[in-house]
Amino acid sequence: MSFPPRPPYGMPMMQGGFSFTPMGMNMMPMQMMPPVMRPVGITQVIPQHKPMKKPLIQEIPKTNEEKPPVTTVFVGNISERAPDLMIKSMLQRCGNVLSWKRVQGASGKLQAFGFCEYESPDSTLRCIRLLNEWAIGEKKLVVKVDAKTKTLLDEYLKKKKEKEAKPEAEEKKADD
Repeated sequence: MSFPPRPPYGMPMMQGGFSFTPMGMNMMPMQMMPPVMRPVGITQVIPQHKPMKKPLIQEIPKTNEEKPPVTTVFVGNISERAPDLMIKSMLQRCGNVLSWKRVQGASGKLQAFGFCEYESPDSTLRCIRLLNEWAIGEKKLVVKVDAKTKTLLDEYLKKKKEKEAKPEAEEKKADD
């Protein structure tokens, strides 16, 4: 026998007040459980927890600006060989895409057109400017909006130009 006593071969050695329960022992009824040997004279250390700080709630500043309207773009004349994922990635390069729906026929085959919804009119205008008549394979894309969206985009551009003109006018007055 060695000093200090060691557990039998194959059983892990536990340190500091922990006891080892052999497999299957926890299946015995309580009356038949052997007593658990615990070392005497070892005090248990209870870790001191620091009080938790209250999480900071970040408030989003409210602006008087209204959120720009969501706009839908028609994308047509898409080549049959152009994968849907490629068209979607091209549309995402123009701005934040809320949804892209390429129309499927009754047979499940993708059609040559679809609709893209953009978060902001700036993205819609960029998409029309960059992707209209973009050649993919043997076809050129047709990217356009309906009459209602066109008037909405025109109004948006007008308001944007007015906002940009105001700071410039204020700077000229300050210089005088």
